[in-house]
Amino acid sequence: MSATPDRLSQAERTELARMAPVPAERDLPTGRHQLHKERLMSHILHDIEQARTGEGSGLEQRAGRDGKARRPWLLRPAFLVPALTAALALALPAVNLALPRVLHHLSNHTVGQPTVNAPVIAVQSGSTKGVAVLMDRIATAAASQPAVPVGANQFVYVKSEIAFAQETMSQSFTGPWKMDRLHQREVWLPQDLTRTGLIRENGQDTTLHPAGGQPGINNPTYQWLASLPTDPAALLKKIYADTKGHGAGPDDEAFNMIGELLRESIIPPKVNAALYRAAAKIPGVVVVPDSVDAAGRHGVGVARVDASGERDEWIFDKKSLTYLGERDYLARDTTNGKAGMLVGTTAVLARGVADQTGQTTPVRTS
Repeated sequence: MSATPDRLSQAERTELARMAPVPAERDLPTGRHQLHKERLMSHILHDIEQARTGEGSGLEQRAGRDGKARRPWLLRPAFLVPALTAALALALPAVNLALPRVLHHLSNHTVGQPTVNAPVIAVQSGSTKGVAVLMDRIATAAASQPAVPVGANQFVYVKSEIAFAQETMSQSFTGPWKMDRLHQREVWLPQDLTRTGLIRENGQDTTLHPAGGQPGINNPTYQWLASLPTDPAALLKKIYADTKGHGAGPDDEAFNMIGELLRESIIPPKVNAALYRAAAKIPGVVVVPDSVDAAGRHGVGVARVDASGERDEWIFDKKSLTYLGERDYLARDTTNGKAGMLVGTTAVLARGVADQTGQTTPVRTS
């Protein structure tokens, strides 16, 4: 959208600042602050532009202020409103819109159309005993899988079911946590970072604009992943280095980043195995005997509680030890909710290689 010469008044800016929430207690992992801003502003700006022109063009993933696009991670709530405040500070000067109209969008537009209070589940005790053994078994199973190479002109395709919690927005930015309806998500992630990708979610297509630059931790192409160390200690050292300065601490960030890679990537088998063995070395990782993904499949959980009290739980099939999905919930009472409040749940249904965006029958499956 092109900027207009019209600006919000100082009074309107002051009113927005007055209503801004206190920053959340947790830091987001690498790239997520920017992604929350991009996704929310995409919704808002799309609706604004559609109202202004009478046209609909689909949501677009905006690049960051530094000109670099961010990897389209699944967006955990991690307390969306503080991220939105920063987005508004950047975007509103270019929007020809009165303040009440902005607030209408904020109070009525939610990313996943939440309909119910976030459910509360039983918080199972986890044990550090057996972590290394289980992760070694998972790694061995991963290493035995055939490689599914992704060409430079192809796309990683992942189909999943997801639901995440978020705050209900109002003009005071207060309200109970609500849960998205469980819904399908499909992504097509380009290996050529000069090409566009696609997210299809909630009946809307979001164009992922070219990331540009070099592959790396925030833009992990198959070839970049294949270049990673297969020695677990060396791999973990690199992950710590690549994520330094992000999140609440190095261990939180390392575990979160490995989880991100597991969720929407195709990883070469030997590197995949090394990631699991590396994760076992992170302090605080535990085994949870029974966990359930978004599709209702039971499995064994590998989990860790971060500094904010949120437990990230990866779920693996108890027999095949393949990755099923993830669930996140509060492991203790916090200012954000009671222990057991479900924050997010996912289930990977299909993973493969596509020749073009929108192709739902992969040419190779993983």
